[in-house]
Amino acid sequence: MENTIHMNKSAEAFDFKCPTISERPDLLEQVIALRELGWPEYIRKGALTIKHAEAYIRYFGDFLFVLLDREERAMAYGATIPLVWDGSVKGLPEGWDAAYEQAFDDREKGRAPTALCALGAVISPSCKGTNLSYRPPTSGWNTR
Repeated sequence: MENTIHMNKSAEAFDFKCPTISERPDLLEQVIALRELGWPEYIRKGALTIKHAEAYIRYFGDFLFVLLDREERAMAYGATIPLVWDGSVKGLPEGWDAAYEQAFDDREKGRAPTALCALGAVISPSCKGTNLSYRPPTSGWNTR
């Protein structure tokens, strides 16, 4: 079931869909295109990203969200990853790479995740300047 966000801008209402890549694998090309526009090459071509790209989609696709407009165009995406965290500042991974590696290690060792780590988000250049990142849902977020 896709998440739906209902937002208002002045008198005009907007409805956005927010499926995961697991729910809509057909959106992967659009996500890759946004990623190419939104991240510098050293991140896109980093060894860790290349090493785990396919496995991330396979194992953690439920945590990659794609914000779609009415025409099913990707307006933005948000990548997150589940991992084990004890709730303390000291227990936080030492950065993005460490969180990514830990999530795969947690999965491999069968540890149940206790937290969701944000890896990053990209907004389409065509949506920049529209306050998309500042618009709170006005009538809630319908989740599974």
